[in-house]
Amino acid sequence: MELELVFYNDDFKQQLDNYTITDDQLRFTGHPDEAIALAKDDPERHPVVAIRHGRITNFFVLHEKNGARPYTNHPHAILLRTFSTDEKTHTGFMKKKWIMIKSVMFF
Repeated sequence: MELELVFYNDDFKQQLDNYTITDDQLRFTGHPDEAIALAKDDPERHPVVAIRHGRITNFFVLHEKNGARPYTNHPHAILLRTFSTDEKTHTGFMKKKWIMIKSVMFF
């Protein structure tokens, strides 16, 4: 597969330490380190990495239940948070990532 979505685990930590987010991105999103720290204390947050050719290209968090509650009454809604793209890997896979998100949304 050319692009894969995987739930974050500590095996990805070293790669994520080299993940670069521009200041422009940080105006609109959080840093993965902060999101991972929040997820450790909140079982409703699920960090996800997008991987292409063995490298992390994107990071985001799926926040279920209370995360989506301020925006909808739908009981199965999931909020996508903290989406970012590694500055070194702008590859045009955005549409493919959105389609693939469905594969990790159901727990």
